[in-house]
Amino acid sequence: MQKCHLTDLLIGLSQECLKKLKSVSQKLEKLKVEESFKKKIAEIQQSKDNVVNIFKISRLLSQAKQIFVNKYNNAVYNTKHFFDNGDGTLRPSNPEGYVAINNDGDLVKFVDRLEFSRANFGSGKPGAK
Repeated sequence: MQKCHLTDLLIGLSQECLKKLKSVSQKLEKLKVEESFKKKIAEIQQSKDNVVNIFKISRLLSQAKQIFVNKYNNAVYNTKHFFDNGDGTLRPSNPEGYVAINNDGDLVKFVDRLEFSRANFGSGKPGAK
């Protein structure tokens, strides 16, 4: 699965290169763009194990965060959360996330991205379709 992300990254970089090449008219500038993207792609391919590991770590961190959010959502929680359906009715929902703060004031946010996206993109707010 992570190798798919690497392939997608390389495809995206190639598409970005083609787009940039279309916007440039001079040959010398086109050569610079091509060399720049070839160098980026070569660096990624040389470090592909590290890039794949970054994707793995990102996925594991996301899963760990979601475990925390799910456990906290399932805990006894007295405050109810609702979203406005836009027609005057409300629907119950989990909170969009939580913030943990230590004694030094450092904080970490745990946001349920699916819940957050569902709430905002379906609400008629900017960015909603």
